[in-house]
Amino acid sequence: MKFVSGGESYLEKNTDKYGVIEHTELFNDIYPHREGTISSVDGGDITKFTDDGMDFNLNDYLLPGVTAKLHFNSGDLGGYEFEVYSYNNSTKEFTIIAYKDEQGYEMPNKGEFRP
Repeated sequence: MKFVSGGESYLEKNTDKYGVIEHTELFNDIYPHREGTISSVDGGDITKFTDDGMDFNLNDYLLPGVTAKLHFNSGDLGGYEFEVYSYNNSTKEFTIIAYKDEQGYEMPNKGEFRP
């Protein structure tokens, strides 16, 4: 992190009066996120769906070794989070990785839990 004051990576002011105080500030509520809507679900593969309102290419923002995640706010999958396996920017299609719980129940599935 660089600050405006001379390009130093730390702030130094009144150290003779207060001494050196080390501090790290985390902003966990600041992260890249977006709220979207599922436009359609692939009839043959329920791990694939489109969001026609997607207004940027997710692939341009992925860091090496970091997987994007989708959190469903409503619907059958409301409250569940899934890793994104792939995203096709030209079709706006997401493919998520199915999740299997401790009892072997897989989500999403063609029964109760689907996007």
